[in-house]
Amino acid sequence: MKLDISKLSEDRELELSEEWDALAFDLNSPGWQYAGPLKVQIKAVKDSGIAKIKASVQAPLELMCSRCSKTFSHVLNETFDLVYALDLSDRVIEIDEGIREELLLNYPTKILCQENCKGLCLKCGADLNEEKCKCQTRT
Repeated sequence: MKLDISKLSEDRELELSEEWDALAFDLNSPGWQYAGPLKVQIKAVKDSGIAKIKASVQAPLELMCSRCSKTFSHVLNETFDLVYALDLSDRVIEIDEGIREELLLNYPTKILCQENCKGLCLKCGADLNEEKCKCQTRT
């Protein structure tokens, strides 16, 4: 997404939107797959020699639970702020990489299908969310 510096104003927000293909931006990772295009919207304003940008990203996801390995759907809805110094020699600010970095940094370290997911039995592999373990456990 390119932001034309000449269109930035201190009085009024500039709004832009695009749809991104997750594969083109290398955003998929194990357990985290985009199931459709990312809708990227930005609002930018000029302020004392900097461009202040509020970016919003919405997208459907297919996730895999870290505990029970079930695949489930989720909708990504992220908003974050970006700041770029304005250089008079530049006419355009390329903000794709800044948005991509924020998305990657916000990936959770542990994806869960539900907050209290019980996971799988380490011995027999039973999904403890759906059934009781059939293993003989001695304590």
